[in-house]
Amino acid sequence: MKKLYENIKSGKIEIVENPDPLCKPDGILVKTLYSAISAGTEKWVVEFGKGSYLKKAREKPKEVARVIDKIKKEGLINTYKQVMNKLDEPFPLGYSCSGEVIEVGKNVTNFQVGDYVACFGGGYASHSEINYIPKNLAVKINNEKFLKEASLGAIAGIAVEGIKVADIGIGENIAVIGLGLLGQIAVQILKAGGCKVVGIEPDDFRREIAKESGCDLVLSPKDGIKSILDFTGGDGVDKVLITAATKSNEPIKQAGEIVRDKGIVSAVGLVNLDIPRDIYYKKELSVVVSRSYGAGRYDSTYEEKGIDYPIGYARWTENRNVKMFLNLLESGKLSIDKIITHVFDFADAKDAYDLITNKKRKENFISIILEYKDNIKNPNKEKYSVVVLSRRAVANVDNVRVGLIGAGNFVSATMLPHLSRIDKYKFVGIASSSGSRSTHLAKKYGFKYSTTDYRELIKDDNINLIIVATNHNTHAKFVSEALLEGKDVYCEKPLSITREGLNKVKDALDKSGKRLIVGFNRRFSPAAFRTKEILKNRQSPIVMNYIMNAGYIPPEHWVNDKNVGGGRIIGEACHIVDLFRYFVGTRVKDFIIKPIDEMTKDAPGSANANILIKYEDGSIGNITYTSLGDKTYPKEKCFVFSGQIVIEIDDYRNMKICSDNKCHMIKFGGMQKGFKEEYEAIADAIVNGKDFPIPIEEILETSGVLLQEEKDSSGD
Repeated sequence: MKKLYENIKSGKIEIVENPDPLCKPDGILVKTLYSAISAGTEKWVVEFGKGSYLKKAREKPKEVARVIDKIKKEGLINTYKQVMNKLDEPFPLGYSCSGEVIEVGKNVTNFQVGDYVACFGGGYASHSEINYIPKNLAVKINNEKFLKEASLGAIAGIAVEGIKVADIGIGENIAVIGLGLLGQIAVQILKAGGCKVVGIEPDDFRREIAKESGCDLVLSPKDGIKSILDFTGGDGVDKVLITAATKSNEPIKQAGEIVRDKGIVSAVGLVNLDIPRDIYYKKELSVVVSRSYGAGRYDSTYEEKGIDYPIGYARWTENRNVKMFLNLLESGKLSIDKIITHVFDFADAKDAYDLITNKKRKENFISIILEYKDNIKNPNKEKYSVVVLSRRAVANVDNVRVGLIGAGNFVSATMLPHLSRIDKYKFVGIASSSGSRSTHLAKKYGFKYSTTDYRELIKDDNINLIIVATNHNTHAKFVSEALLEGKDVYCEKPLSITREGLNKVKDALDKSGKRLIVGFNRRFSPAAFRTKEILKNRQSPIVMNYIMNAGYIPPEHWVNDKNVGGGRIIGEACHIVDLFRYFVGTRVKDFIIKPIDEMTKDAPGSANANILIKYEDGSIGNITYTSLGDKTYPKEKCFVFSGQIVIEIDDYRNMKICSDNKCHMIKFGGMQKGFKEEYEAIADAIVNGKDFPIPIEEILETSGVLLQEEKDSSGD
């Protein structure tokens, strides 16, 4: 299937061949028939991509601040590489479309194959021949006659939410400032709801379209307020919707002037909210800001997992807002066809974007729709889960032939840049659920094919190493299946987030006889290697203390979801448990995990705990893992005490060794966490038929330590 992207670094727009997306349990696959270009939002995105790095920085000051912090921690060169890598990722355009359901997830009961639907949501309802849509982000279309107009559902949902938060009633006088696409839809919905509407817009063409759509009074911002006072009997309008997008505060100022005493101003568009206090104070006005399409927006539980809000508590969710628009459309109360000024074939999408971004073109437009003629002409087009990028064979000797499951940030920013610099690795196939990122990375790093079906990789005889780097809850499943298919496996940590998953992996290891390694890279770092050398002749137990100043991650992040990420202790502290095991060299005897009491969602016990481990030789290790620290303090510090020697590892940049009443410092020339050394050791093991560099007994022991059912737990 084909999908439209912009490269944010270069600003280039292109249609890219991707494998068809995977249909997940809580959603549907939709063959797109029409998609709407949002001339406001998407124009900004495209122009942002085409801007210089300086312009990009000015537009995104918060991101610039984060980059500066990263430079302080990780150095200029490493940060620069990561930023360029991020900017180089393709950005899918579009967030509103309509089409036909071609596959239904196992947890979906309200749709069936053949239904027509309106879809919405950034990252889902893209300009793409096929889209995966979570079930709460789709609404059934009852009359296929309105498929084209229904593709505007997301933009209409924004208008509906702006109307709802303004508490607009039947018969009220409403002003709409800004008569672009959003404003035009708002005008029609307000008219359908029995309101008298004043439209204010500087552009002659847009004013004329609003008149044709039934707007009662259409004015230019220069016309003053007399016409509005005459229109409302001298009172002013009851409510104002600002659907303009501007850095000026003129719309918010004008809204205050034309609205009546105790009126409401609803800011729907991206407008400067520098409120002139004197105007708003004297009239005792209220200002409300609508949240995109409505309740549920930005809530992953609602949008991704499909858990709806009870109607008694949230009458107007984003889904129900779009459904209201479709009801009005199908009942004949809206004339959306009047504002669809241009229809382009999807194959000509670049011409459509040129219309909204090229200032030399003087062509007027309101709504621009992409029509998927190939999908319409070929309703039974075959699905493809694989895109072949190269048919050249990969050599079968003296190399590691990689099948990579996962295409997330760690893969793109850390794993692949390191692996690509090691000659022994040859890239064969890469899989991701959407296919977008995997296809991009396949092209960038020379994989032979990209797929949305991971089984293509584990059944490929040309692959001798499966790498698993997906969400944590899938690790045990993918590892087990790959082992049973006769593949060696490298899995990013953690190996499993449940005892059941870990037991499944153990069983697969026993049955397959294949090799497994987990990405515990810290033990491969130069600092860890040097520490191990110092400790090799010790005569007594050692004491270890590790501080992981992990930093804050929002509660809604997938890592914090116990069922997906397993929590940060399981997901990251396992690194330290493995490092301690490497230093000590003997088995864990017992351990205790003490999380903090969860007083707020911003300080979960799954991200804040002390872990005390005792080993069979009498050594002890203490881990303080916390998300509560300040980011200016180093993220990781390790202290080892043994035989009148003190070793301090500081963020893997340097280490201090103190003995015989003196200390000396070793610097590593930047943060060296052991990725390069780890990947080289894995390649050496595969090419030369050696055991993997971490004994499987240690991997299984480390992976089991943190898998505790109870919050206060100790091992035995």
